Amino acid sequence: MAASGETKPKKSYNKGGGNSKGGGGGYKGGKGKFDNKKRKDPFEDLSPANKKRALKAQRQSFRPHAETVIAAKELWNKLRLKGNTQAETEKMMVELMTLLTGKFNKVALQHDASRVVQAAVQFGNKGQRKIIVRELCEEGSVSELCEEGSVSEL
Repeated sequence: MAASGETKPKKSYNKGGGNSKGGGGGYKGGKGKFDNKKRKDPFEDLSPANKKRALKAQRQSFRPHAETVIAAKELWNKLRLKGNTQAETEKMMVELMTLLTGKFNKVALQHDASRVVQAAVQFGNKGQRKIIVRELCEEGSVSELCEEGSVSEL
């Protein structure tokens, strides 16, 4: 043991990380692979719930016909309410048909958007249903639609 007046020399640690031969493969300092710079998070100022919503919207924006699907889902949300009059339902169906005509095939294969197509079949008149079915049946996509789990209700 050391005498009361003597102190032990402190051990020196290599703060660069990695092994003592240099190279510095550790987390702090050296030539490491890790980038310690803080990356700017575009959703930093949002609450956790709003951050989650924003990230979901960002992911979905890369899907085919993203803007059309968002607008169609808003219409679908209004269309499926029980309190709509016949005139309101017809007006919303005309809007929905103008949005989705030519895109039913691609939209029906998306899980959340397939519900919009189901509502279009449910609330549409005979002419609108024929248009939807004709689009879904062309290009040999019937087998593809049957394999898709969310479209089985059509």
